[in-house]
Amino acid sequence: MTAVGESDGDITPVAQELLGMGLTVADEVPVRGHETTPLGKFDPGTGD
Repeated sequence: MTAVGESDGDITPVAQELLGMGLTVADEVPVRGHETTPLGKFDPGTGD
């Protein structure tokens, strides 16, 4: 599961809510940035 927030402080309350619902939170790992780049061989614009 991925939780998204505007700051680190937004994630802890989500984890606490999940714990309250009986789910186990194994780790909270903040990701500061994320970029998705398609593989060239699957990109229809490469002509391969």
